[in-house]
Amino acid sequence: MIRQIYAQLKKWEQDPKTFLIIIKGAGEKAFCAGGDIRALSEARNTNQKMLQDLFREEYILNNAIDSCQKPYIALIHGITMGGGVGVSVHGQFRVATEKSVFAMPETAIGLFPDVGGGYFLPRLQGKLGYFLALTGFRLKGRDVYTAGIATHFVDFEKLGMLEEDLLALKSPSKENIADVLETYHAKSKTDQDKPFILEEHMDKINSWFSANTVEQIVDNLQQDGSSFALEQLKVINKMSPTSLKITLRQLMEGSSKTLPEVLIMEYRLSQACMKGHDFHEGVRAVLIDKDQSPKWKPADLKEVTDEDLNDYFKSLGMLITIGGLQRTDKATKWRGLGSKAWAKKVVTSTEERLHGEGSGESASVGVWALSEELVPLLRSSAASTAAPAGTLSSAGIHLPLHRVFLRKLPQKAKFMKIDTSEINIPFHQSSHVVFDLSREEVHENQRVSRGLCIGKSDCNFLTGSNDTS
Repeated sequence: MIRQIYAQLKKWEQDPKTFLIIIKGAGEKAFCAGGDIRALSEARNTNQKMLQDLFREEYILNNAIDSCQKPYIALIHGITMGGGVGVSVHGQFRVATEKSVFAMPETAIGLFPDVGGGYFLPRLQGKLGYFLALTGFRLKGRDVYTAGIATHFVDFEKLGMLEEDLLALKSPSKENIADVLETYHAKSKTDQDKPFILEEHMDKINSWFSANTVEQIVDNLQQDGSSFALEQLKVINKMSPTSLKITLRQLMEGSSKTLPEVLIMEYRLSQACMKGHDFHEGVRAVLIDKDQSPKWKPADLKEVTDEDLNDYFKSLGMLITIGGLQRTDKATKWRGLGSKAWAKKVVTSTEERLHGEGSGESASVGVWALSEELVPLLRSSAASTAAPAGTLSSAGIHLPLHRVFLRKLPQKAKFMKIDTSEINIPFHQSSHVVFDLSREEVHENQRVSRGLCIGKSDCNFLTGSNDTS
């Protein structure tokens, strides 16, 4: 489904006849309740690649929604949790109804609030996002709007009319769409005078959850002693201690990161959690045996050390930097791939897309073609099937090598292929390319993830840049 949504989103984004995108649930019960976490747990011993690809492609989709050039409107009627939050909250317009239910309950199953939760949660009012992330507290109806998750609130019975009016816009600019949404929002009287469910507690929430450690948050709740504080303490004490600490650090670090940076961080966290104990134990307790009594390891917050946390947040592979690459303004011919123009203001001379069209190679072949700029940097090690660790230099550019497997190159070859089981090209910055040897980083387009990730949308995602000129 992630791939289908992504492909359709890109198709609409590039279609001059498509002026706006509306996403909604298939029924009245839910917008989207999230992914199949049981299937994720079961894949641990049978399909590690699926765990890598699913999270990578899901986060790619999250970013694609955030950077979508067409107005994106999510009608978040009904249950909206986990992955459902990811395909809605990053859109420019989010419409809640009286039946909306929002939650990020991942700490209860040994996970963390991903799909960009590290980006949007710490940006909610005060410490509300920290509270929602650590407790899994559910927001309902107009509260989803008041909290800032939704941009508008519309009565469910009016959604059909809203869609019709949006689709009838002769000039569906973002400003005109906003005007239509504001009109419906203003007319909605449901729970209009009802206070935000957490309003009376927000001052205390801001105080309790301003602590820099989960232990201090727990102490704050214990010392307060009010019924609301003790209720939240009871909830937190049921959560995975590891997940709680991961989540607090995720939000603290995410508060100053761009969305692409957060998604890269969350990809690292997702892969570490898949290899750990608590996620699979949480799934067992909640979905398989349904005893609701997970046996967390470690079982106590104090047993989760800073070193343990660092292991979750660390890069999955060694990073290699090549500096000094320059863009060349002309068309390039790729062997078996046809002729395409190079993207503008890109640091290296590669295609905007490396699809494998006309070559008979699919995105799963497992090799990349590299631009001729990179070949001289690696040519001296191409005679062997495996390049040793060390450094090569070309025009003052140093390339440390580590477990990089190369196919033998003819002396005049302009392209080379590298075994993707050992190396990845995760993102481009202003003057260099970074290689990640573990294939850890996420790409804006999963089909491009087998090649140098280049092009306007790709570069925006991978650098967080807004420059698309």
